[in-house]
Amino acid sequence: MSRKASIMVDVGEALYTEVIEPDTKRIEFFKVNFEAIRRLPADEYVNAYGNDVIAELQAEADNAFQSSIDSMKATMINMETLKEEAEMTSEEGIDLLKQESLEKVVRVKKRQKRVLARKDFKGLKTKYAR
Repeated sequence: MSRKASIMVDVGEALYTEVIEPDTKRIEFFKVNFEAIRRLPADEYVNAYGNDVIAELQAEADNAFQSSIDSMKATMINMETLKEEAEMTSEEGIDLLKQESLEKVVRVKKRQKRVLARKDFKGLKTKYAR
């Protein structure tokens, strides 16, 4: 625990004007500032000004937030449109692939029949050629 005590001492003029007097003024300045800051919240004018500033900041924040929400909604609508277009395109592609694969199967079956018919004919030809 510390205790304070005031002591009276005779000091030189230079020490008083360069150290003690500026320090005393600094301490008084801080006391005045501290008192002014302590009383600010109780001042109606300061409170009204502070409330107006807070209301303006809140309104700006609300507007910015709402504009962000609106922008996100627009983006979501665009994304939904793109999704639907992608689904339609992929369905069309799947239909085309199915159609092409069916055409290929038909061509392969025709080719197989031709090849088998040739082999059978060659086999008959060599079997009865003797």
